[in-house]
Amino acid sequence: MSLFKRVFVSYLFASIHLSFVGFLFGYLNALSLKASFHISVSIFIVYNLMRILKIQDFEKIQTNPHLLWVSKNLTELVFALFFAIVYWFIGISEIKNLFLWAFLALLSLIYIRARSIFLIKNIIIGLVWALIPWVYSNAFSIIWTLFLFFYITWLSIIYDEKDTVIICEKSILTKKIGYLFVFISVLFFYLETKNILQTSIFSMLQIVLVLFFRKPRTYETYLFLIDLWILIPFYTIHLT
Repeated sequence: MSLFKRVFVSYLFASIHLSFVGFLFGYLNALSLKASFHISVSIFIVYNLMRILKIQDFEKIQTNPHLLWVSKNLTELVFALFFAIVYWFIGISEIKNLFLWAFLALLSLIYIRARSIFLIKNIIIGLVWALIPWVYSNAFSIIWTLFLFFYITWLSIIYDEKDTVIICEKSILTKKIGYLFVFISVLFFYLETKNILQTSIFSMLQIVLVLFFRKPRTYETYLFLIDLWILIPFYTIHLT
């Protein structure tokens, strides 16, 4: 494996990429730099802890490149988590709604146990991401929050297609629900922006995503693109 490939895989599998997306997610939601960085560190901690908790079955992790990477780099990851947790406590003053944060923390714990339940994990992911901005500020519209919920739930459904080995009734139903969610998200996007051009561009980019993943892609591609797609609504608004 080339040096660039190793660095890129580490960037993805250590959740640095998702943490960076989380920082931009906070900043583009008009949060402060400190709050945005606190979101980034929170994502780094939560997602890496979840991966570490999943490396108990040695035979299972041999077939999962992400878990295999975590198991081989566990010492370095735990070391990084220690400093991330220290910083998280230092920056805890950025949190404005502690009760909401506690609720999202509880949802994250439920997620660990509910990953195998049909659609539950997708809904939890969408709900947590949609409510993250409210942890740091009360200046968000309900419409925008609903948009984020349906949109990110839809992205998590697309992401889960990487694990679909055979076409079954459940996977077909999940895909149909995903299409319904993205349609609803487009509706809320328009209600929030009141802009036909922006809504059209946003809709076309979702079609591009669907077409791109009609054929199976590498595991790393799912991680890189789906995470980046979280930022598409913001770029659509700010660049048009």
